[in-house]
Amino acid sequence: STQSTWVYLWHGTKKEVAELILENNFDVRCTSDRCLYGIGAYFSSQLCKCFQYCDSGDTKYVFLSRVTLGAYDTARTTLTGQKKPRDGLDSVVVPPGPKGAGHDQVHWEFVVSEKDQLYPEYLFEFK
Repeated sequence: STQSTWVYLWHGTKKEVAELILENNFDVRCTSDRCLYGIGAYFSSQLCKCFQYCDSGDTKYVFLSRVTLGAYDTARTTLTGQKKPRDGLDSVVVPPGPKGAGHDQVHWEFVVSEKDQLYPEYLFEFK
């Protein structure tokens, strides 16, 4: 059975995108097909990872979001070009460690491809 437990995860972004998320929730259709672990909204349990997706200026915009992972795939290698999690799965969990092709994953990442699994609960502005 699919779990529906919410977890809190961080999502860093640019100011303009933060404003769109506040108005419309996350739009997973706006992600690139070059993403390392498939198309979807990317989250992390580690705030420092999320700062990498923010503007390079002094102010960082980061959401603390409620995310339902459901049944998830654990990425052992990169999944570039994968559109969605494998059949019957709801998300991709990426633990730290080597992922092949010279890529070492340092942080935990979580990839969700359906906006119904996401709720941007708090927006933090770090200066």
